[in-house]
Amino acid sequence: MCVIFAACSGVVGATETVVGLLATPFMLRHGYDKALISGTITAGRSLGAINPLRLLK
Repeated sequence: MCVIFAACSGVVGATETVVGLLATPFMLRHGYDKALISGTITAGRSLGAINPLRLLK
């Protein structure tokens, strides 16, 4: 989700914020640890920054 959103928006910081706001409550309801949630979203942000699809804009 992070990779696709980062490719569409072109702004990596916005990607992390939006995906974090959308995914965090859902993951907390399903019992995920807060450290795992933040690590997953941060890793997705990193992948969005190096995504080759961003070069197609």
